[in-house]
Amino acid sequence: MSASKFTSAFAVLFAAIARFLTWLVIGEWSPFHDYFLDHLMVKNFILKLLIIPYVAVLIIKPETDFGDMLVATVVELLQWLVLGSLLALFINFVSGGRQSGRS
Repeated sequence: MSASKFTSAFAVLFAAIARFLTWLVIGEWSPFHDYFLDHLMVKNFILKLLIIPYVAVLIIKPETDFGDMLVATVVELLQWLVLGSLLALFINFVSGGRQSGRS
């Protein structure tokens, strides 16, 4: 698998898993919503990670409430994609490029 395919696949997978875990921790309709109302350490950590997307939403802020949620979700997903890409590049670098097909 080439380095760019590995990076892309890893970033998309990382973003999907991170977005799902974010919803589990801070989502209003999450099955763990009541648990994280009392146990704030994990929830506060996730919210600290999401400060950049929420500041971006405050800057971009469209007029409708639906637009706010849509923009917040897209910017949050972009953050997880960037973090996944950086993590994949780091893994590829540390492993000596073995993911890129070079042994």
